[in-house]
Amino acid sequence: MNSNLQYFINSIRLKQSYYRSIKDVSKQFKTMRPQFVNAAKKLEILYPESIFPPIYFLVGNLNNVGTADGYSGLLIGTEHLCKHPGADTSQLTMIDKLVLFDTSLAVRLIVHEYVHFQQKNKQEQTLLEYSIMEGVADFITYLITGKYTAPEVYKYGFANEGAIWKYFSDEMNSENTDKWLYNTYNSQTGYPGNLGYFIGFRICESYFRQTVNKQNAVKELLEIKDFNQFLIKSGYRVE
Repeated sequence: MNSNLQYFINSIRLKQSYYRSIKDVSKQFKTMRPQFVNAAKKLEILYPESIFPPIYFLVGNLNNVGTADGYSGLLIGTEHLCKHPGADTSQLTMIDKLVLFDTSLAVRLIVHEYVHFQQKNKQEQTLLEYSIMEGVADFITYLITGKYTAPEVYKYGFANEGAIWKYFSDEMNSENTDKWLYNTYNSQTGYPGNLGYFIGFRICESYFRQTVNKQNAVKELLEIKDFNQFLIKSGYRVE
């Protein structure tokens, strides 16, 4: 989960009150197994070639919500998904608080990461490519659950799509993703973090809507070989 041992230990010690307060909440994911299985079955219907490695709910140091580790399986940072009224956040930083999510997002997170396991696209390099890759995972998650993976990000995205796209399109061929992906609040723009997911989602949604064969469209989303061509074919535009 991209953390060395000493940093992990130090971080836990500084935030002990939070970890103690989520002990019981962190144990409830086992009861959600039927929901994970049901979502996986829906993904398999959309993409029959799907594979489903094991899921591991780990306790990390608030640095990684989830990652598809090809060697181990799906790794989930359980501590990110324990936001509840009894959680003691007094020792957490502002950044820590921005990456806390309600337990109800667990199924969407699992599906998003499972989609990453299925992707066979060209290796990403640019902001556009990474955004579409993440957008694919968010969009297929939406097809399966009917819900957005990050509701607040999407709410902001829909309300400001024109301005976001204009700014994004100026930078989309850059290899710098810092303002758009795997980030929190952007002080330069005033944007919330991870708006690249939103833009990628909207491009994928546009592509899917105009494709007659929906199952074939899902396959194409998972096997993109030319991201720039995919953007053109998607017909995505903001009025």
